[in-house]
Amino acid sequence: MVGRRIMKRACDLKLEFAGFYSTLLLEQRDELDDNIKYLLKNVVSNIDFVDEVQRLCEDFGQRFVKLRTEGFRPDYFAILADATIKECTHLDSAMHKAHMTTQAFSQFGGMVFSSVRDGFYNEVRRLRRASNSFCTVSSGSSRRKKVSIESVDVPSVIGGSRSGSPGPSFSRSGSFRSVSPESYISDECFMPGDCENDGLLKPPNQNLLVTRSY
Repeated sequence: MVGRRIMKRACDLKLEFAGFYSTLLLEQRDELDDNIKYLLKNVVSNIDFVDEVQRLCEDFGQRFVKLRTEGFRPDYFAILADATIKECTHLDSAMHKAHMTTQAFSQFGGMVFSSVRDGFYNEVRRLRRASNSFCTVSSGSSRRKKVSIESVDVPSVIGGSRSGSPGPSFSRSGSFRSVSPESYISDECFMPGDCENDGLLKPPNQNLLVTRSY
């Protein structure tokens, strides 16, 4: 109930906040009302433990980061702080006069929502660092792929392998022409030898192969 009354006061203080609050789903509004109620309850229960109060407030502020897509802005925290101070002063009016409690609740609200705002910005920075880290890893992976493609041995593709296999040649017109291993056989293999008297061509032997290197 307290959380809903605080939200109603915030909507009355700022029309822009009222527009943001009205765009939320019913479940989101109920969750927001409950969260601010439990925040105040837990802060009062741990008022003597400053570190715990700060942690509770920062956790509460982190939950508003996901509401940015719904139109939430960080300056709305000041509206929530004013609404909280007014509601707490009103609830305590039965016990104390307003002029006696206004300053105390103002200090209380300032302390709480200062840490709430810090928690919001800390979460925003954490998400940005995570996003930048992901982009850096993706960029490095792309660069490594590019380097691996550029490292292909182009001369070995154009000039043949280094094991002595023949590479491509060019015709007189300058066009590319593949060369077969048989084109490197010496013309001597086609000359009649002493042992060939029937006029047939002499088959090539290993000693007549000529190796050309580039």
